[in-house]
Amino acid sequence: MFGTWNKLLMLAAESQHVIDLRVAKCALGGVSALEEMQLMCAEKLEAGMVSASRLMTGCSIESVVDDYRGIVLANATRLARS
Repeated sequence: MFGTWNKLLMLAAESQHVIDLRVAKCALGGVSALEEMQLMCAEKLEAGMVSASRLMTGCSIESVVDDYRGIVLANATRLARS
């Protein structure tokens, strides 16, 4: 149980880092900011649908959190490069 809570807390911290990177990118404006906002909205819709379907089919919350952390890490890596 504490492992799941730890993973949730890590997800929250990692997500905050991605939010910071996205806000900085969007503050610069331009086409790349618009593309980032569109990508973010599409990713959130997809992640919500995938997570809901996985939970309905019996996957554990921990596995869903692990998947989200992978997505957040990929976004952090991509945004840090730009």
